[in-house]
Amino acid sequence: MKKIIYILSIVLLSCDNKIIENEVADNYKATAIVDSTEVGSVISDKASQKILYIGETNYLKALYNNPIIGYSSSTSDPLSESKFVTFDGSIKTPWTKSLQSYSYVNVLINGRNISTLNLATKSQDIVSDLYGKDVSFTISPVTKSQDDSSKSISLYIPEIVEITSPKIETEEYLYPYCYYKDFVLRWNSDLKNENGLIVIVEWYGSYFDGQHENRYVRNGDLISIDDGEEVLNNELFDDIPDNALCYITLLRGNLENIELLEENLAYLVAGESHAVLPLVLVRDL
Repeated sequence: MKKIIYILSIVLLSCDNKIIENEVADNYKATAIVDSTEVGSVISDKASQKILYIGETNYLKALYNNPIIGYSSSTSDPLSESKFVTFDGSIKTPWTKSLQSYSYVNVLINGRNISTLNLATKSQDIVSDLYGKDVSFTISPVTKSQDDSSKSISLYIPEIVEITSPKIETEEYLYPYCYYKDFVLRWNSDLKNENGLIVIVEWYGSYFDGQHENRYVRNGDLISIDDGEEVLNNELFDDIPDNALCYITLLRGNLENIELLEENLAYLVAGESHAVLPLVLVRDL
């Protein structure tokens, strides 16, 4: 599953029929306990998820599960190089043996064909033109010329997000010890970003001393104001034990659902970035 949908879908849970408890209120607050099922790319005997944010957010538009048009920048930890990928609206074709993907639309981003943009992802100049700026997206069906049937929108895509504190500069301190109460997270702010940020804490069952149990926990919240600092809700670390190796993902972006009415096609147009902070959770000081 594409990483952007895997992360954005945390704002409102949807799980399969193996859920044994799932309460979703009108305010979009949700919790779920999943027994012997798959959560994202993780399979566990017991998995739990919790959404703490109450209210509306633009990120909920990702839940329509439309094919994605846009791009994503990510870092797996503070010492890793960022990875940039594009999405051209491809849809899987399950009736073929190879499960090939096929896009029914042509995509231009800032006037450039998305296929050539993908080839140039190593260029910092290209990436810098796609973040912290208004970016234009033009979508047209492959069966028609662009002049016959196309749709264009412009979205402000926030600056690439970077976690600045806890600050990790060497491999030796890649997993800092962090106390779960009143945890202060800092990042590079973008006051033009009106969507806030998504913050997610995940635990895959591993401990710092090498022990492991077959569990998976994922809790998420929304940071409403992009001012560079937030005291995280203590409940983000619920169900994660002392000495656990866990991961904080911080994501921000912009997105919009669009339709090509004549073709009966709907897509999620999005640009986002996310950064991951590994840490050792401390509960008992």
